[in-house]
Amino acid sequence: MKHMVICGSAGNYLTSLALNFTIYLGRNVITCEDPDELPTFLTLSQVDSLFIYSDGPKEIFELSEYYIEKTRFKGQVVFHGDPKHYRGKHRFFEDGLGLKGLIQKMARCLAVTPSTLINAQSSHFFSIPIRYFFYLTHSSFSIYSGDNFKQVIQKGGPFDIKKIKELQKLGYTQLYIESNERAAFANLLTAKIMAVQHPSDPFYDDQTDLKGARERFQVLSELILGSRGELSAELANMVNADAIKFQKIVGHHATLNQFLKNLINQKNSFRFQESMLINLFSDRILKSVDWGTREHREKLNFCSYFHDLLLPNDQLAKINSVEELEYSGLSEKAKNRVRGHAHDISKVVSKLPQTPQGVDQILREHHSKEDGQGFSNDRSRTSSQLVKVFLVSKDFARNILLGPENVNYQSAFDRTS
Repeated sequence: MKHMVICGSAGNYLTSLALNFTIYLGRNVITCEDPDELPTFLTLSQVDSLFIYSDGPKEIFELSEYYIEKTRFKGQVVFHGDPKHYRGKHRFFEDGLGLKGLIQKMARCLAVTPSTLINAQSSHFFSIPIRYFFYLTHSSFSIYSGDNFKQVIQKGGPFDIKKIKELQKLGYTQLYIESNERAAFANLLTAKIMAVQHPSDPFYDDQTDLKGARERFQVLSELILGSRGELSAELANMVNADAIKFQKIVGHHATLNQFLKNLINQKNSFRFQESMLINLFSDRILKSVDWGTREHREKLNFCSYFHDLLLPNDQLAKINSVEELEYSGLSEKAKNRVRGHAHDISKVVSKLPQTPQGVDQILREHHSKEDGQGFSNDRSRTSSQLVKVFLVSKDFARNILLGPENVNYQSAFDRTS
């Protein structure tokens, strides 16, 4: 297998790239965070490609350029990051491509095709660096050692991390999965790697411990969509498509048109971020339950945008309980607006001829009150499973955006699987 060196300072993103380049590009990936280590690797005969990533300091780019010239490295070189930090002569891919787009560009750059990978496989099995298996919490694949491909963990069986640790102590650096499982493996591991981690995790890196609501939103959006950046291309396309669809449904209703336009244009607002996360998590949940249908997903897609649409600002939209409303310091008029917003939006959309059937009920009960007046934490009052899916998605989104820094986001995310 040919070797690729990945150099950069992006922590978990670098690890995710290494995994995906191994799986999709058929490269044995060597990672280093310090450009001063590059001469050691670039002089190895097995290394045929170099990938340099930086999400900030341009010194990484400058040092890498220096060592490429100094070692007279002749392999493929790709720089990736913010274009304002790179002024060199090598191939450059901007941030915002998304993981899928980046892999596709790298595949073209390295002339990797599906047939290339298939022909390169010497057996039915695909090797994976053992460190990646420490991210697993359940066994979605059969896992094999290199001893005549002996099965060490059975697909669908209990995942015994102790076995992986024992193999590592015995000197194993690679384990194997079946070749046709490698794409699914990469998708699962990317999700795990890009999650917010904690000091107890085996690959915790305190330099990449993201803090703050805005950062947590970015991590979860890229975790679900497999992309990186403030607003990924996939997410932007989804929002644009939804906007067109909803404008047709709203028709000539001037108030809803204006509120919808304001929501979509304010992408840094709590209301927009919450809408996106509700949409993404409800979609994930409905795909994992046996009764979920495309029609259900379309209904919750609609409700994710419209549930707080009549609330004009984030201050009002963040209120989620009787107590929060009582101590909000709002005028009585504003309190009444918050108290009745679920009922009001339900009533408005029920009069639109093209709204998905039943969304008025979901919107009316999105604070667990059947009449849409006020707030309740009692989900037994809700009238359907679809309402409960929306409530769970909403609660999770709010925990991501407003919750304390020590919330176990990975555990909560796993529970939606």
